[in-house]
Amino acid sequence: MEKMKEKENLTPMMRQYWEIKQKLPPDVLLLFRLGDFFELFLDDAKEGARILNLVLTQRQGVPMCGVPVENIEGYVSKLVKAGKRVALCDQMEQPKPGQLVKREIVRILSPGSNGYSSNLDPKEHQFCMSLYRWKKKFGIALMDITTGLFLSGQLENEKEIMELVNRYGPVEVILAEGAECSFIRQNEHGKELIEGISQECYVHRYFPWAFDLEEAKNFLMAHFKVSSLDGYGLREMDAAICAAGALLRYFSEVLHQSISHIVTILQLSNSEVLWLDSIAQKTLEVIQANSKSGKSLFHAIDKTLTPGGGRLLRRWLSEPSRCLPVIQERQQAIALWINQQQKREQLREILKKIGDLERLLSKVSQGYVNPRELLSLKESLQRLPLITELLSSIQDEKLRAMAQDISIEKDMVAELDKALEENPPFSIKEGGIIKKGYCEQLDELRELSEQGQKLLIDFEQQEREKTGIKTLKIKYNQVFGYLIEISHAQAKSVPSYYERRQTLANVERFITRELKEIEQKILGSKNRANELEQELFSKLREKISLRIPVLQKTVDVINKLDVFSSLASLAQEKRYCRPSMVDEPIIEIEEGRHPIVEQCLPSEDFVPNSTFLGPDSRILILTGPNMAGKSTYIRQVALICLLAHTGSFVPAKRAKIGLLDRIFTRIGSSDDLSMGQSTFLVEMNETANILHNATERSLVILDEVGRGTSTFDGLSLAWAIVEDLYKTNKSLTLFATHYHELAKLADFYPEIKNYSMAVVETTENVVFLRKVVQGSMNKSYGIQVAKLAGIPERVIEKAKKILSLMESDKKKKTVPKKLKEESESPSLFPHLFDQKE
Repeated sequence: MEKMKEKENLTPMMRQYWEIKQKLPPDVLLLFRLGDFFELFLDDAKEGARILNLVLTQRQGVPMCGVPVENIEGYVSKLVKAGKRVALCDQMEQPKPGQLVKREIVRILSPGSNGYSSNLDPKEHQFCMSLYRWKKKFGIALMDITTGLFLSGQLENEKEIMELVNRYGPVEVILAEGAECSFIRQNEHGKELIEGISQECYVHRYFPWAFDLEEAKNFLMAHFKVSSLDGYGLREMDAAICAAGALLRYFSEVLHQSISHIVTILQLSNSEVLWLDSIAQKTLEVIQANSKSGKSLFHAIDKTLTPGGGRLLRRWLSEPSRCLPVIQERQQAIALWINQQQKREQLREILKKIGDLERLLSKVSQGYVNPRELLSLKESLQRLPLITELLSSIQDEKLRAMAQDISIEKDMVAELDKALEENPPFSIKEGGIIKKGYCEQLDELRELSEQGQKLLIDFEQQEREKTGIKTLKIKYNQVFGYLIEISHAQAKSVPSYYERRQTLANVERFITRELKEIEQKILGSKNRANELEQELFSKLREKISLRIPVLQKTVDVINKLDVFSSLASLAQEKRYCRPSMVDEPIIEIEEGRHPIVEQCLPSEDFVPNSTFLGPDSRILILTGPNMAGKSTYIRQVALICLLAHTGSFVPAKRAKIGLLDRIFTRIGSSDDLSMGQSTFLVEMNETANILHNATERSLVILDEVGRGTSTFDGLSLAWAIVEDLYKTNKSLTLFATHYHELAKLADFYPEIKNYSMAVVETTENVVFLRKVVQGSMNKSYGIQVAKLAGIPERVIEKAKKILSLMESDKKKKTVPKKLKEESESPSLFPHLFDQKE
């Protein structure tokens, strides 16, 4: 960039570029509008060409590359996905010959603020997060600029931060310059990212003074037009205020984005949420499946019909409530729609035709809503009276109250209907947006343009007759305007008053004074008509902007109606029951089912199972072979509890669920090679987290703890872990294991119960019944499972012989002599075979 600055002979356009570039942070790429292209120059061009795989060209020694205006959405999305911030510098007026076009930055897009809808999951939020340490607290704020959702709260430590990051999945994080965090790393291009999460989350630095408490508080109060932030639940939450104020300012002052649709800030509160750490979220596959062919809990239960309803359901699953009145209110709403099946079906037919109101209103606020999106907004608003009429017809006070919160925008709908064409173009610059009859001045300009076209046709016919050239044609060229085109063969017949403008391979092109006069009539009226249409469209957008705070209340109602009715449909279709929620540590589930697995099987093939955890049975030791269904069973208990805390009905015949504070899981095995951690170390880290944090109100799910080390080490650890959960944590626990010896714990502790997976054994095979029964099991059936997996028969037979010999001498500490003789490779076990018998 310095090389360019030193050049004295910059063109006016490049000087304009340089002046705009100087106002931006150094890491922001500037896309500069030149006619039908957005161009990148100098270092920006080199970086952009690398990311977009474009050919780098030069003009007067300046590196450059460009992308078409009509395809800008896809190119910008690739840049921000790579962690870049991109400034769009657009032309603010129609180009005029010999004059420098006025250009301005219209907005800056970043990973957490890319509002191009085609690249957004309709049912997923796009969060940008702000993080700031104030005294001993961590302030955190989350904003989805595409919907207007704004959250803020305080956390105690970095571990809680990482759990929240995994819960909400931000794609961008704002930190103060110089702030250090242990979970930040750099990628191969030197870009800072948050490590330890599944998706890429880029870090951008911001001025430290923006996080100052007084600066942040004053900015928030000025934006919300209040004298105190107490009404938003932020009293004595200084760290949260610091993070929220800086984030809101970042969007407004750095990204040049409108924040007028941010009308409230919601509090992030751990005390009212059933907490699932990142391990539990992943192993239970709450939002995202662990395999491409798998299905998450969200996708298994999602029957919402609007994008906003889908996002709300997703949030409820991510932050299940442990507030009894909230849960019961949601249950009541679902029950009502179950009982109103006909009305529910009518409601859902209406909801199918409602668009993404949240994101449409955000685009209106941001100023980049297109004509077709405004038409979609109108069509969605047209259906609101149908919903209020339906709600009012049901004898329920809460539904009628919801109906009153829906704003029927009759005047706005009428004006949009009068103004917008039925099939307008995407771009506001193409014309053809506004209906005839809406604006008299626009109609006159269009008429002039149409008259000009008629004049052009008449002129072409006149010139053919006058010159005798029957092949004479009128053509339009963006550079020269309207031209008379004549073939080389007829060029000798051209009148003297024709003025040559262009010579091509087969034709000559000319102009006349009369043709230029007609051109001015056509292009002048057409350009003025297009400019007027843009002005009228902007006024429509501004009128809608004034109604956004009211309309957002309407959107909240629509989203809730969608979620409640969809969960009612789910409950009725899948035979879910309404769980009884109580304020005591208890889990009683009669004939519970796994909400994901049962959808992958024919309904008659899934075997339901019951669960009883409470004061008399706080820990269940579950034994049985692999493939018998232990993991499915313990996960289904956790998922049923999670669903119950969201307010949903659950897949069971009957359920009574006590309010939980956390759900912990230790399931499966995995290495973390980047951190130098083996499978067993990862297992012990996760188990340690449970032992340090689980309470008597926690549900703990443990699967095969201790299997990552030697038999006696693993058994000893498993035994000690169960005892500690019983004595210290006192948690409700499901412990699935192959260590049959753990069944003896039930002899010492009456609140520990033994259960196993029922198996029917024949002479040749074993049949897994998938049924949980009382009592322990002292066999693992590993050889039978291996046979089912396709292990060669010779290996199976050898394994049977070895097992038989070992079981016959299991009381001895040494390997039996017959086993030594049976082995063909005793040298593989020198530490065993060298012992004296």
